[in-house]
Amino acid sequence: MRRSPGQPAMRPWHRLRPTAPQGSDYALAIARHAQAKASLDAAQSRLENVSITTSVGGTVLKRHVEPGDVVQAGKTLFELAVVGEIQLVLQVDEKNLAALRLDQSVVAVADAYPSERFAARVFYITSGIDAQRGSVEVKLAVSAPPAFLKPDMTVSVEIAAGRAEHALVVPAEMIREASSVAPWVLVVRDGMAVRQSVKLGLKGSGQTQIIAGLNEGERVIAPTTPVVPGANIHAIDTTISSGPVLKAQEIIQ
Repeated sequence: MRRSPGQPAMRPWHRLRPTAPQGSDYALAIARHAQAKASLDAAQSRLENVSITTSVGGTVLKRHVEPGDVVQAGKTLFELAVVGEIQLVLQVDEKNLAALRLDQSVVAVADAYPSERFAARVFYITSGIDAQRGSVEVKLAVSAPPAFLKPDMTVSVEIAAGRAEHALVVPAEMIREASSVAPWVLVVRDGMAVRQSVKLGLKGSGQTQIIAGLNEGERVIAPTTPVVPGANIHAIDTTISSGPVLKAQEIIQ
């Protein structure tokens, strides 16, 4: 390239190549990188602790902690009602374990709605037994739950452990000392209140099977009536002797 008179000579231009940090500069850069990574990890950890998540969807029933509380590992923070199929959790006496099986159909009734019965199905039976309670945990699925069913409701369940057709039955509340070794009823015979020992069979749906001691068509006196054995029923107000007539029907336990 030619230059004009008086124009200063141009020096050749060279691209400068970056050089790797050496010595103390390199060590300082490594330390700053490690510090930045530690700060990032700490920030991510704090971010993860901002939200408490669960593997299933549901509605919070109870909260056991408040914001700012310090909690220990394993502490229950919330109790949830899981969205989806309703489940019933039972503690069944271990002596009834032989009567349980998976996919077994049962009938349930909420104590608050005793006249409303609904179906459920056994889908889980724990493999262990609660030694203190002597019970087995059983879970039931309710595919068509009634509208009144709410979390934490007390529910009674009838599990079919036996079946009897054309059985003599009487309302369970008519049996006196039913849990003793010698249950009995007060029955009307020849105008008299007679104490009669009975042998019980299956129980279900608020009724008890009578295996021996009574005959079909006999009238049983309710325990709530002021009648004692030997009383002359004809001499007493007839409403006192009113009670269920023993009848034959199918009963499932």
